[in-house]
Amino acid sequence: MIHVKRQVRIAGAERVALAQAVREQYEAGQTIRDIATAIGRSYGFVHQLLREAEAEVRGHGGTRSAVASQ
Repeated sequence: MIHVKRQVRIAGAERVALAQAVREQYEAGQTIRDIATAIGRSYGFVHQLLREAEAEVRGHGGTRSAVASQ
């Protein structure tokens, strides 16, 4: 995965390509936080790219305890 410089605006074809690469990694099972760390950008930036790439974002997950569901 590409490391993206901080505080550098990514636009146009470069942004579309990055969004698609991020989506592929996410759909392969990587977490948003893992992708953000790998490319050197924030969780919010990666989440925005996923929305732009029309990826279906997974829920936060985890199992609910029996007590909480009663």
